[in-house]
Amino acid sequence: MGAEYDERGSMEWQCQVSRPGRVVPHQATITATAQGLLLQWNHVEALIGKDSLAQAFLTGKHLIAPCNILAVTSEGHGWVDSALGSGRDQGGQADTLCIHVLTTPCPINSPEGQSDYNIYRLFAFEGASPREALQRCRHAIKAMADASPSLSGRRMSAASSASTLAQPASCDSGAGGAPSEAWKVYFIVNPVSGHRLGEAYWNKIHPLFTLAGVEYDFTLTSYCGHATSIVGPQGWLDLDKYHFLVCIGGDGTVSEVCASATCHEG
Repeated sequence: MGAEYDERGSMEWQCQVSRPGRVVPHQATITATAQGLLLQWNHVEALIGKDSLAQAFLTGKHLIAPCNILAVTSEGHGWVDSALGSGRDQGGQADTLCIHVLTTPCPINSPEGQSDYNIYRLFAFEGASPREALQRCRHAIKAMADASPSLSGRRMSAASSASTLAQPASCDSGAGGAPSEAWKVYFIVNPVSGHRLGEAYWNKIHPLFTLAGVEYDFTLTSYCGHATSIVGPQGWLDLDKYHFLVCIGGDGTVSEVCASATCHEG
């Protein structure tokens, strides 16, 4: 079936993995459990991949927490895949799984509190049916991520969140179920905040919301009081249509948004 089960109900595959920042892919063992996605590779191959001796033995395995998985997509020649994983074969074949991972800011690893976005690519699955193994791996990873408190804030239906790792998935449908209701967010972005880098930061992060299936709208402010005209008592934005109102800017922008938004009844 393209995967092996252990006594804990985990699923395991043998394939090639391409890690972020590494040129040479490694032969790896991929294990999907409710606790996370475990990648284990050969230490010698890690050295060939330009890891230092210490890194090769320290990073011979890597556990990705389910909540850090933004999305699972496929790629390959002639393959079209949506952000949420409901791809359609357009005369080609998906031969690579892309695991989109957004790390949680950690004071130890990132004193500035910055997240890190990376893509792990899994391909050349072993077994009698490599494509079936790829699809089962894709489903298991999505089911694992969907059942966890996701960074994307997707809210799953009871049937989807209760899906098991072993549930089969078709080659053309997204595995793990679709969100019953996606979070909808409105962003107010001051493009000249942060030494005039506000818009650049926004352009860097907003594709991740699309990838994660979060619905959003936004406004780039262009003058003092712009945020008030949007979310103030006489503003044109209907706040009831959104789950969250997010402000990206400095103290002045945040103060304006908070003062305006809190004037609404309820």
